[in-house]
Amino acid sequence: MLRDNVQLLKIVFDFLSLLTDGQFNDLMSKKAKLKLEYSQPVETTKKPVADIGVISEQLNLMTTCEQAREYIESLNVDKSTLIEISKHYDIPIKSKDRNSQLLDKIVENVVGAKLRYDTLLNVKLNKP
Repeated sequence: MLRDNVQLLKIVFDFLSLLTDGQFNDLMSKKAKLKLEYSQPVETTKKPVADIGVISEQLNLMTTCEQAREYIESLNVDKSTLIEISKHYDIPIKSKDRNSQLLDKIVENVVGAKLRYDTLLNVKLNKP
């Protein structure tokens, strides 16, 4: 960390030493400011957005919560994708939810709810 700071200070010092007196005075009087400029364009490629429809179809086929969890984890999706999946299923989330919390909510609300429903349907009530 200290080494990085020293390198950064050297870069700034080298830049300031190349300024003319007028440029330096303008900088000191806040008439001018320093600006970060890249020597080569920085690539700002977005990750391909996962197809929420395909993911939801696969989740609907899952028979255990563990399968669903493993499936979503295998996709290596980011938080924005987990939020989109939550929106698809109308799952209430908080902005402070971490990825693991979002994953838990998705699995519980999609597969867990289906398992509970199936259990209730298959319970035979015996009348005494």
